Amino acid sequence: VTAAAPMVVMAALQSPLAPPREHIVLKLLVDCSGSMGGDSIASARIALRGVLAGLTEQDQVSISRFGSSVKHVVAPAACTPLNLRRLQVAVDAIDADLGGTEMASALEATFGLPLPPDIMGADVLLVTDGEIWQAAPMISAARASGHRVFAIGVGSSPAEAVLRSLAEATGGACEFATPGEALEAAAARMLVRIRQQPWHDVRIDWGCEPVWQTAVPNGVFGGDTVIAFAGLPVPVAAPTVRLLARDCDAVVTELARGEADAPCAADALPRIAAARRIATVDEGQALELAVAYQLMSRHTNCILVHERADA
Repeated sequence: VTAAAPMVVMAALQSPLAPPREHIVLKLLVDCSGSMGGDSIASARIALRGVLAGLTEQDQVSISRFGSSVKHVVAPAACTPLNLRRLQVAVDAIDADLGGTEMASALEATFGLPLPPDIMGADVLLVTDGEIWQAAPMISAARASGHRVFAIGVGSSPAEAVLRSLAEATGGACEFATPGEALEAAAARMLVRIRQQPWHDVRIDWGCEPVWQTAVPNGVFGGDTVIAFAGLPVPVAAPTVRLLARDCDAVVTELARGEADAPCAADALPRIAAARRIATVDEGQALELAVAYQLMSRHTNCILVHERADA
């Protein structure tokens, strides 16, 4: 809270399902590096089986697996009953036997798989434990490819920040599941997102011009909750907040509206908002926010003083 923005608000808006696309081109990319051994690769097989169960004859799909190298198991093909049986056999044979995790080259190779002449872009569904580095070049290549990346992070410690950045930068989505969770359900939710017509120019109308606001994800899908923060120039008793977007015909549509007033005592909400803002501002502003709101971050140090007993 500052003099310029004396009121901080949070919006949590759930968008409705968008109209489905007639067909999709889906490129499945599964991590088969050594770190995926055991429960993680078993969970990946379960997730892929769930995806295959939701495909129709109008769709096209490919399967690639990667580690130190990338192997295209099944090239893009129509999802006929015969091809789906072949895909099921290929999924059952997947194992964590490809060494290290060279995700950047695997993504580029998958982006390069040929598309039907009438298709402008495809979607990549990535299943990985996320033990990866050098995120920035990988995210730039993904954005330039025209593909959306949807990621399912499996295992006990996937690289959440990298996978989430990769998905959001391309207009995709990201989910995480530990071994033993219902991976079929996560895969089914991803397929629902992939099938939806994408919303464009998604934004939040705060009822007035905010002093600052956090970004809305590039990919907004029906059933998901969009959470954003803003600093308002004047206190408002019960602000009306709307989630707006353009559909495929460029018509502005109201996806959701929030009018509830739930005051948050003390400084919890401004501190949460400041933590979100740190990731989107420059170094100087990030340091100012971290110090002003006493946040642990890469811009600040945390000093612990332990007073020992005299003895």
